[in-house]
Amino acid sequence: MTFGGEYMFAEIRRYFDLNETENSGYKKIDVTNAEKRLGYRLPAVLRKYYLELGRHEMNHTQDSLISPDRLAIEGDHLVFFTENQCVVIWSIRIDDINQDDPPVYGQTGGNLWCKASPTTSLFLRTMLHHQAAIFHFSDFVLIGQIEPKVVRFVRKHFAATEENLVGWLPSFYGDSDDLAIQLWEADSGTTLMLAGKTRQRFLDLLEIFRPLKFQWDMMPQWMTLENAAK
Repeated sequence: MTFGGEYMFAEIRRYFDLNETENSGYKKIDVTNAEKRLGYRLPAVLRKYYLELGRHEMNHTQDSLISPDRLAIEGDHLVFFTENQCVVIWSIRIDDINQDDPPVYGQTGGNLWCKASPTTSLFLRTMLHHQAAIFHFSDFVLIGQIEPKVVRFVRKHFAATEENLVGWLPSFYGDSDDLAIQLWEADSGTTLMLAGKTRQRFLDLLEIFRPLKFQWDMMPQWMTLENAAK
């Protein structure tokens, strides 16, 4: 197991408040049966992930880890993760399947595969941070369309993280486990998502952006009620 893989497991457990003895994985027989059916042993990082964390709800809150019984080989790729509308799928090349922590490739709408992440561990960490921002931190999330000056503000005040996938929209910023800042840039405009693990961290983050004075399109219910009561 690579250092990156071991670090990823520790970080995910900390991020989702999972203790070391808590097992949210598939049974070993489920993974073994999938490997027999596919004719390949899963890469070490992915195999360990299925066994320790694969059944946790965080894998299916937005985009989804494919269950062992539904893993499939498409051409020369093992597909193991899918976007919520199945527009994008992610895979490991069969040529790389014997590596402990191989690169991950993405395919959009049936187009050519392109390398999305240099390692499986980084891919999984990126996906889970994205899912956490939407659902695990759901009581403390703001989403809004922003102008270019706000994009410049984010890039000036927050460092880009390594958790950015080639060919997929979100860009991740910030250096704290209890905050999440994502930019979604598209032809139609740019969306900013801010999230905090606790109310106080969320309010601290919001205060940084308050001088920009722009309207949020989506906010937590408690915040909507508080604003209406003013």
